Amino acid sequence: MVAVGHSATSTDIVTQLQDELCHVTSLLYNFIGTTQRDAAPSSIKDEGPVQAGCAPAPPIDLMAEQLTGALAALGKVIAALPSTLSSEEQQILEITGLQHANVMASQELQASLERAQVVLTESYASHSSLAETLLQDVEGAAQPALL
Repeated sequence: MVAVGHSATSTDIVTQLQDELCHVTSLLYNFIGTTQRDAAPSSIKDEGPVQAGCAPAPPIDLMAEQLTGALAALGKVIAALPSTLSSEEQQILEITGLQHANVMASQELQASLERAQVVLTESYASHSSLAETLLQDVEGAAQPALL
């Protein structure tokens, strides 16, 4: 996991946020399941709790400590999220810049694709020429010389 700090990119922070949320939900899922499993049985009719032996109490203090730690880590990641308090004009400028970068990258990729297609066509032509030459050499060697 990337440490939260000034050098972390927005993508890293979002990934950390997803990881921390996943960790918290996993803890909650497991703790609720443990609590339900270890809870004393109860009667459906209002007869009071059923006495079916003494089930060991779930380690609530340990669960609370782990959940508190996970929530504190989640809070740190949330605090590291970039602010969205920029004006609408700044957001539009940023969007325009991203669109321009996208167009430039698309043009560069298109040029690379065209260069690769030219190289591929040349490779096919070279292969065909070489294969034809080799075939002619093999055919010439296989024919007996006429005197």
